[in-house]
Amino acid sequence: MTPASLVFLRTGIGALLLVPVAIARREVRPILPAWRWLIAYTVAELAIPWFLLSSAETKLSSSLSGLLVAAVPLFGALLAWVTRSEHQLNGRRLAGLGVGFAGVASCSASTSPATTARGRRDRGVHGGLRGRPDDHLPQALPLPSVGVVAASLAFAALVYAPVGIIQLGDSHPTAG
Repeated sequence: MTPASLVFLRTGIGALLLVPVAIARREVRPILPAWRWLIAYTVAELAIPWFLLSSAETKLSSSLSGLLVAAVPLFGALLAWVTRSEHQLNGRRLAGLGVGFAGVASCSASTSPATTARGRRDRGVHGGLRGRPDDHLPQALPLPSVGVVAASLAFAALVYAPVGIIQLGDSHPTAG
């Protein structure tokens, strides 16, 4: 399966599950005024990293791919710095990045089968390193997290849909 198809399916399934929750919690309308920041967040945290990771997974080991995933918070920190967000990298956040990288590196470093399987499972904790989705948005925009993530997943799925759907047709198994 191509990287664009993977990103489309991952974000599409996530959006299908999370958008109804965001609507039920009335967390969609409050994010609409911040649509520009939402697009920047989506591009920096979903669209580009997930595509690059999906591409890397076709050529790199699972361990190295996990380390790349652990680098995602750095992109968030860079985005906060570029946009002059209130959520600048301070000592506590830097320590959190360091602990996260050490954790992923320790999961990736082992070569024993039992630890490698556990490491693949444990790499799922990397998502918590980024903190709340609106940490990368301006302080003046207190936005509901579920609404932000649901809208970001939906937007990324829509962006990747044309290419992702076309390329899905190329990945079906053939008889013979």
